[in-house]
Amino acid sequence: MTDPYQILGVSPTASDEEVKKAYRDLVRKYHPDRYQDSDMAALAGEKMKEINAAYEEIQKARAAKSGARGGSGDVHDGPSGFRKESDSPFYSRVRMNIYNGMLEAAENELRNVPPSQRGAEWYFLTGVVMQEYGFYMDALKYLDTACSMDPYNAEYRGLRDNLRNRGRSYEGRVYQDIDRDACCYDCAIPLICCC
Repeated sequence: MTDPYQILGVSPTASDEEVKKAYRDLVRKYHPDRYQDSDMAALAGEKMKEINAAYEEIQKARAAKSGARGGSGDVHDGPSGFRKESDSPFYSRVRMNIYNGMLEAAENELRNVPPSQRGAEWYFLTGVVMQEYGFYMDALKYLDTACSMDPYNAEYRGLRDNLRNRGRSYEGRVYQDIDRDACCYDCAIPLICCC
């Protein structure tokens, strides 16, 4: 890989916040949603992989360096290995897998997260995968857990409420199809809202 700092366009001495800002700016610029109906979609997807890999490499290196210096102890082991689960390239990669229809890959990555490290985003993304498979009752259970762990997260609540409101119960067991054109459904999976 090329220098990950060069890929993100920041100096190796950049603060964590500067690295995060550069990463988010590039995600907004190259997210495949922006190029959905364009010949550039494949190129944008490849660029996103490069950006995610660079960010992940920087975060791992900084976490290891912080640990070697006897850091604050807020970095946990596990697939993400980062300070905040919502900023984790691990979860960004899972979201991209879901968005690209690679549900099995997303499910396998999520399954490998140890139970002690499963936070609100883990439950949310697992709920999204269950919904995509058509297991609406299971999806609601995971989404309810995500919402109880992070009650102020509008993304989590939006998908849960959308699933409840649009998927009317038929004899209390089977849910009807979800309106896939609904904006709040589409925005629940991508990293950037389409609104």
